[in-house]
Amino acid sequence: MPFVLTAMLTKAGVARVEVRPKQYRVWDKEVRDLCVRVFPSGRKVYELSSDRGPMTLGQHPMLSPTAARQRARRYRLAIFRDPMRVRQPS
Repeated sequence: MPFVLTAMLTKAGVARVEVRPKQYRVWDKEVRDLCVRVFPSGRKVYELSSDRGPMTLGQHPMLSPTAARQRARRYRLAIFRDPMRVRQPS
């Protein structure tokens, strides 16, 4: 079974997440399917997992964890209501 990182995502916590040679995800404890993907370059991106694949919500620090949670909840609700109309956020 693979090791899964989960945490209550905070602005300071995401800023301190270590950069590794391979990309990985840290999953949020509050909102299901929300994570921050950490790239070897140091780039950190908030994503929402769905049946259609990962949906990028925004990049840290331009998007805060609180705003990422709000977007994730909004998109999950939209997917639930009409899964065929939801597209990648702009």
